[in-house]
Amino acid sequence: MTTTPLTVCVDFDGTICRYAFPDCGEPRLEVIEALRALKADGWRVVIHSARVNSEWPEPGRTGKCEAMILYLVAHDVPFDEIWGLAFERTSADEGTQGYHWRFEPRHIGKPVAHVYLDDRAVAAAPGITPPALLALCHEVAERASAEYGGE
Repeated sequence: MTTTPLTVCVDFDGTICRYAFPDCGEPRLEVIEALRALKADGWRVVIHSARVNSEWPEPGRTGKCEAMILYLVAHDVPFDEIWGLAFERTSADEGTQGYHWRFEPRHIGKPVAHVYLDDRAVAAAPGITPPALLALCHEVAERASAEYGGE
């Protein structure tokens, strides 16, 4: 019997880096350190980002994805997969600083994970009541609006 390794799915903009879209913001070192600790503990790390969304027109979509990959590599962020992209390590003089990548149309929907980290998340824990969920949604939306200027 094969068991699925513990997997964490992590948002990029606003979670791994401070929100500065379409640029990549300053690294959130506390999140990167936590990802390193999880990886060292045997977790699988999957990056999930709207930058991969097929609704984005080209050439912007490719540029946003490439910027994210370069950022992850430059800041030594551990990851096993970027959801929606297929990539492989190559020699340092090929591809994107040692990576060759392409869009992976078979990866659609939500990645399977044990834990999801996202700066705009609301925890819908078992037993949460509708009023509490509504209050949490408002709280997260207000925080995001204040931090991201209404994004």
